[in-house]
Amino acid sequence: MSTFNILAHASTLIFGVAIIWLAQPGSSLFSYHPALMTLGLMVLVPEGILLMTDKRVPLKYKITIHWICSAVGVTLGFLGFLAIYINKENKGAGHFLTWHGTFGLITLVTLTMVPMGGIGAKYSVAISKIVPIKPKFIKQVHRTGGLVASIGIFATVILSLYSSWFQSVIQESITTSWLMIALAVLPRLYLVSVPADKTMNKS
Repeated sequence: MSTFNILAHASTLIFGVAIIWLAQPGSSLFSYHPALMTLGLMVLVPEGILLMTDKRVPLKYKITIHWICSAVGVTLGFLGFLAIYINKENKGAGHFLTWHGTFGLITLVTLTMVPMGGIGAKYSVAISKIVPIKPKFIKQVHRTGGLVASIGIFATVILSLYSSWFQSVIQESITTSWLMIALAVLPRLYLVSVPADKTMNKS
């Protein structure tokens, strides 16, 4: 495991712990929004993707852990969305009035489609026997969808770091804001610099 890989995992976990600690889940209905979103979409989903670059782990285990992390992560993400939706409804506040909210909605819609691509990728060989589509193409579609969703998650999270809630809990500290941005960026830099297991591209 390279130093860059270790830093990617560490920054993912530190970011997650920091946001969850700041959110204090259970202190209010709203608190579950940043806590669940972070745990699901900024910890579990990225960890499931990072695992795919680890050559020490057999491919079949990578795929299993990847889909478990993704399934649980996306589920937590939707629960986090539900928390903020109900919270706004209770307060009579409008929905999707900020860039953070808009990007978040688009990302969640994208996330509903990515798992379907994952199922297709898992059974790509069987599908290719029924439909004249190469397994490699099916897997590429899933990876492309995952990339789009990852960009959406990243953009939504960066925008959240400028939200009134986050700025209030960090007392508008510029240093803290940039530190959190760095922690969010590092795993993404690693993922674009290291390709997934080449065996995923076979067929």
